Amino acid sequence: LLEFAHMSPQGQQWFQWRASRFVLPGPACVVLTQEDVTPIKRAEEASRQREARLANLINIAVDAIISVDENQRIRIFNQGAEQIFGYRAAEVLGQPLDMLLPARFVAAHGDHLRNFASTPEQARPMGTRREVFGRRKDGSEFPAEASIAKQRDGGKSSLTVILRDITERKAAEETIRENERALHLIAAATNDALSNWDVINSR
Repeated sequence: LLEFAHMSPQGQQWFQWRASRFVLPGPACVVLTQEDVTPIKRAEEASRQREARLANLINIAVDAIISVDENQRIRIFNQGAEQIFGYRAAEVLGQPLDMLLPARFVAAHGDHLRNFASTPEQARPMGTRREVFGRRKDGSEFPAEASIAKQRDGGKSSLTVILRDITERKAAEETIRENERALHLIAAATNDALSNWDVINSR
């Protein structure tokens, strides 16, 4: 089998030559056949370009993008995930997803993923799931929002999670609640002071 490229007015084209030997009475006979494989090559190149663009988008995402196989082992771990969890991709690829979860949630989370994989549902976006927690490399925990989607490729299934660290948002929400409580206390104290003042003035 010999494959070669040829530049034509229509652009680059690819051909394959195959040699077949026939055993016939008399001298050996070799037949060469040529096949135009340009459509196949162009489809493969287009697929590679799509995969490269997707890989680039995944890599530059601020949110963590993590994909796991049927055994819940990590297959994709983007730069956003590295920033959030503190691991390098090389440290987690091929490892169980459990390493990114607080121990108390491991069993329940595994059941949740298996249940989702068995349903006809294709995705669950952020905002439709309850708050989840992640565990960083240093052992610290953080609150997060997550969306999940399933894919099938060549008979194999995978799950992809997009996870967002909401630590700062939770802290801001707690600050707002504390300020509201402080305002209520100040308002209550002010009302009490005004009431006492009215009593004193009425004597």
